[in-house]
Amino acid sequence: MNQSTAQMPFKEHNGSFQSLVEAISRTLNLPASVWVLDKERQALTIAASVGLPSRYVREAVLFLSEGTVTGEAYTTKQVVIVRDVLSDPRWKYKDMAREMGWKSALCVPIMVHGLVVGVLSVYTFVIRDFSDMERQLLANYASQIGLTLEAAKREETLSRLLDIGDDFARLITEQPKVVLEEIVRGACEITGAGCAVIYPCDPAREEFYDIDRVAAHGLTKPLELSEKPRSEKGMAAYVKRAGEVVVSNIKEEDPAMLKSPFIEREGIEAFMGIALEIADRVLGILYVDFRTPHQFSDEEKNFITRHGWVTSH
Repeated sequence: MNQSTAQMPFKEHNGSFQSLVEAISRTLNLPASVWVLDKERQALTIAASVGLPSRYVREAVLFLSEGTVTGEAYTTKQVVIVRDVLSDPRWKYKDMAREMGWKSALCVPIMVHGLVVGVLSVYTFVIRDFSDMERQLLANYASQIGLTLEAAKREETLSRLLDIGDDFARLITEQPKVVLEEIVRGACEITGAGCAVIYPCDPAREEFYDIDRVAAHGLTKPLELSEKPRSEKGMAAYVKRAGEVVVSNIKEEDPAMLKSPFIEREGIEAFMGIALEIADRVLGILYVDFRTPHQFSDEEKNFITRHGWVTSH
């Protein structure tokens, strides 16, 4: 997946922006649709539409690996215009286009914090170009949909924090590692991170990790940890001192990190590390890692910090 794309599926929120698609269709008097990433994060499906056959809405799937028009708008972060969909090899559903009389199409990426989360498409009934006004209008609507998706993500983030918080007091006593595993899994699901790891400190020896309680999610290979004190020159010590470390592009910001066995093995290109502390005592380190360069939004930083706060209270 291109580094400029987000990994969070939003189709479950289609009702929250259906009205915007209806407004687009009324304004331009054209069919319109919004495509978003599916739960497997491999393909685009239709989340809201006006003027499209119901069977097409249910069944249409555009895999990002297939090189489709809509997929190109998603992966390149660029507006894509097709003057004749029937002659363009990138247009997948030509039979549906013939049946519906679609001739030209305009696909506009939907952005949230500089990341692509979906594509807004409109279809014409004659072969024609799109005016600058139409392009700007679609860009404005795409921006509005992005704000709607962002609000939906905030709601989901809050809900997940509350779910974890409600059960935390009981579970941290009964099943401490289960709680930590829930935290790292939730951090990946909400932020779209590739993997996450919590390294809790050994309560008797702060310079050591409590290896038995280290929790991870999304790793390609199991962790291999040895019983030895952490280096004062290492990343964990740095995160402990700083409280929070954010690296959006390792290759550009600190290429020396690429020599780290973990970063090299897991293909990490961006991460956020936070020190989990209470009463000025660091209880562990949480890392949230991405396998592509990733510009962390303020919302993601707040979520990761709040998520880590839950683990230490």
